[in-house]
Amino acid sequence: MARPRQRHDHAPLRHAYARRRQTVSEHQQRIGEYLRLRTFDTTASERLARFLEDEALRLDRTASLLARARGWLRDEHVLAPADSVLRRAVGAARHKARALLTKRMTESLSAPMRDRLDELVAVGADPPPTAASYTEAGLPWFEYYGGDVEALAAAPALAALDSVAAMTIKQGEGVGLRLPRSRGRVNACGLTS
Repeated sequence: MARPRQRHDHAPLRHAYARRRQTVSEHQQRIGEYLRLRTFDTTASERLARFLEDEALRLDRTASLLARARGWLRDEHVLAPADSVLRRAVGAARHKARALLTKRMTESLSAPMRDRLDELVAVGADPPPTAASYTEAGLPWFEYYGGDVEALAAAPALAALDSVAAMTIKQGEGVGLRLPRSRGRVNACGLTS
């Protein structure tokens, strides 16, 4: 007959180990050496930044770039830094990529087109654009009809109206909105399950 295994409570030992940061660091270093992992130093950080800048020209989503960064670290056998370090690197790469794309797009525009666009977004003492200025810029203009018509003085007429709920209450029918009873549970959207 087999004896049941005796369970040992190692919780105090684990807590003592976790509190001894030097031992934890030494073990992490030994594990890294055993797995032949390099530390995330300045060189690795710069190489990751260049990789992410290239990737950010193709991908814009943070989650996608974080996954690519983690894959790069794994492929390059580099110990992964804290998540906040990776998120900062991804944010910096996205910022550089957007600046580069904006610069490329601006440089690809002809000088007259840049001037026309600058005129349209210029803010200052100039009057707002008119149909003529849009037409001169080669942009469509949509007429606004009824700009010269005065608004009706509707407040007195609307004040005499009752809402549907008020009319049904006056007629003695209650609120007038009856919902079917449900045996299921009602979720946050009001749907039954």
